[in-house]
Amino acid sequence: MNQFQINSFDSVNNFLFEIYSRSEKTFDPAVDVKDLKDNKDNPVFTEFESAYLNEVLTQCFIFCVSNDLNIDTITAMVQCDFRSLKPHV
Repeated sequence: MNQFQINSFDSVNNFLFEIYSRSEKTFDPAVDVKDLKDNKDNPVFTEFESAYLNEVLTQCFIFCVSNDLNIDTITAMVQCDFRSLKPHV
């Protein structure tokens, strides 16, 4: 798993892209990462990964609030960008 340092818009964007690319489902950044499920209703992340990712997600919220950014808007942009990059079958 990647290690993340949240210190810029790009770092927030890259982190959210990583979560979305692993889950491939729309997610709300206010929801606990451990609750993300795959298409077979299995957890996307292990307990260890979830704990780490939730800590990083908290850092994302802090960065966004401190820099007058909206994490929900960034999340929506990431999910749109990901869908546009994924080949359509």
